[in-house]
Amino acid sequence: MREDQTQEFTEAQIPHFTKEQIQSFAPEQIQEFPIKYINGIISKQIQWFIIEQIQSFTKKQIQVFTEKQIQSFTKEQIPAFTIEQIPYFTTKQISALIISKKIYALTIEQIQALTSEQIEGLTREQISWLTNQQIEALTKEQIPALSPRKMEALSPEKRKILKLLINKYQNQEQKTKSKKDLTKKIYQQEAQKNKVLVVEIKNIKNLYYYKMWNH
Repeated sequence: MREDQTQEFTEAQIPHFTKEQIQSFAPEQIQEFPIKYINGIISKQIQWFIIEQIQSFTKKQIQVFTEKQIQSFTKEQIPAFTIEQIPYFTTKQISALIISKKIYALTIEQIQALTSEQIEGLTREQISWLTNQQIEALTKEQIPALSPRKMEALSPEKRKILKLLINKYQNQEQKTKSKKDLTKKIYQQEAQKNKVLVVEIKNIKNLYYYKMWNH
């Protein structure tokens, strides 16, 4: 099927496509799907998409998926979304993943691809559903998106993991700062040495010219 033919279907026809027909669309054809096609895809058809097709969804296509459609993706399909696609998900779509317990299917890399806005949009209850491994995967840029109230919703074990993670990032920052301070100090010391050396050379030259003049 040619790419231009994908524009010839009606919205009413989309729900009648079989598994074989859905999986026959090339990634390039999927990207050409107008929004009306996305709206017409039913739950069982969502589950027929293969990895290459899922990874071809555009930002606009992803953002028009309804919460029901998002929940229809299987736990085997969720990891197929690329880290470039994850930030396209709306807060409601992320919430839909959590509610349907599909959030557990997100890989470490996908968790780290979540934006601060996506994390801020989650409720206290939804935050508490993140697994220990997912909490441990949060980046230093993501952690500030967790308010104190949301942190309180975590289990004692998860709060402990988060605390250790925060300490880890703080230590890394301190080491980086110490390294920068040391580099700056060495630079200043070298600069001072060079300054003294220049003065000494200048004095030697002056002495040389003085002796030559008075010879």
